[in-house]
Amino acid sequence: MGGVMRINPQKEKDRMRYLYAMKSRLRNLRQKRKPDFNSAKSWLRSVKGAGVYGVFEKGKLVYVGETSSFQRRMGEVKQFLHVLPRRIFKIKKGQRITDKDRIRMRRWMEKHFEFAFLRLKLGRKELEEWIIKRDKPKYQGLVKR
Repeated sequence: MGGVMRINPQKEKDRMRYLYAMKSRLRNLRQKRKPDFNSAKSWLRSVKGAGVYGVFEKGKLVYVGETSSFQRRMGEVKQFLHVLPRRIFKIKKGQRITDKDRIRMRRWMEKHFEFAFLRLKLGRKELEEWIIKRDKPKYQGLVKR
């Protein structure tokens, strides 16, 4: 056998329709999630579980990620342990952040960003990678998978 994998055109069309629909749902959710890191518990109460999240700045997708726990991921963002705030504020590995800087950076993120979370159990990585490849979000960087 030649090792060539044949893709059923109808299945590929269905897959693309699904990916476009999920991306559209993610975009439509963004207006409902302005981050408030001071009262994060109340903000995150309604978004539990695994899924794909998008970060928007002035309506434009600037970061997309997948997670098994959105609440835990937002905790990492709040504590500047996640790659997103480190890229935005150019924080180097091992660099100490003062409380004053933390407050300033959180306020900046609250003012400029909207978060959207789309609950998905299956296909999270595929959707995340497809959106990254297609949209090339500003703060994304390279995907190592």
